Amino acid sequence: MLAFQTPFPCDQQIRMESFGHAPALDIFRVPNSETEGNPLIAPAAGVVNKSYSDPIDRNGDNQAEWGHPNNERVPPVFNGVAYGQANGQTWYVTSRNCGGPRFVRDVTGNGWDDIVGRAQATGELLIYDGFAPGKLASPEPRGTGWGAMTSLLTGDFTGDSHGDLIGKRSDGNLFLYAGYADGRFSAPEQVGTGWQAMNTVVTADFNADGRSDLMARRDDGFLFLYTGYGRANFSAPQQAGTGWGGMTAIVGGDFNGDGKGDLVGRAATGDLNIYAGRGNGQFDAPRRIGNGWNGITALIPGDFTHDGRTDIAGRAVNGDLLLYVAGADGVLSGGSRIGTGWNGLDLFQS
Repeated sequence: MLAFQTPFPCDQQIRMESFGHAPALDIFRVPNSETEGNPLIAPAAGVVNKSYSDPIDRNGDNQAEWGHPNNERVPPVFNGVAYGQANGQTWYVTSRNCGGPRFVRDVTGNGWDDIVGRAQATGELLIYDGFAPGKLASPEPRGTGWGAMTSLLTGDFTGDSHGDLIGKRSDGNLFLYAGYADGRFSAPEQVGTGWQAMNTVVTADFNADGRSDLMARRDDGFLFLYTGYGRANFSAPQQAGTGWGGMTAIVGGDFNGDGKGDLVGRAATGDLNIYAGRGNGQFDAPRRIGNGWNGITALIPGDFTHDGRTDIAGRAVNGDLLLYVAGADGVLSGGSRIGTGWNGLDLFQS
């Protein structure tokens, strides 16, 4: 049995195909147009039935320090998920060779950011699995009884590189739903109390340490940072701003792709402003990156194009979902329709 790590750079997307030799995979670097027909790794023709290895006497004491018995073929594992179980399939994964935890909104484990929302009529949690640039799968139900939640947050709060979910309940309690490699969540674990006065909670890596943090706006417009420790616990609140009471929407992410968590806020005028993060919990002065956003009834952050910058999916009044792609300066462009019928949801990740 051969074990190795593919030396892909952090956040490099990889396309894997099993063709007719599962579980062995052909591996390509994405985008397809630059690498089609030139796999980075490809198995020989035929089917791998067995793998063998010899004992290795590393220090000359006539005893084997390393060695593996004959093994049945084993599907390759990337980021904790096994692939190649069937022929003729294609998978996309993202390298987590990042030297530490990464901020992720991928709760299904396929390397693409997803959208988590709540159905208004039933209180059911729905996950829209991202699988390609600007593409979302049909909603997957993940349980009922979410009607009491007033905030939903996705990120790696436990430090294991799997997307987790935090919900803030109307009574001010915070609950963690730890994500597993296969996209399932653990039972809820209470990780906070006394958040009733916080009317908005968002997440990003605001201190640039590779861990997901929380930023909360209090009813009086004060902004507070709760630094994440990567173990589903957070620091005491640190004041990070004032005068945020006039914002009608706030979302967090890395909109300019510099590795420091930013905030985007919508003013009552409909202007959209970016507050670029400095990597220490503080922000630059606001810079306008859009106008006319009063017709958008929900702002949903995520790197939906997989370029390392947080984009915004905006829900229009008619229920259409529009994708606004972030550029290197955080300015959003596009507004292309990627979905319809989203008016039945009343709460999204922030």
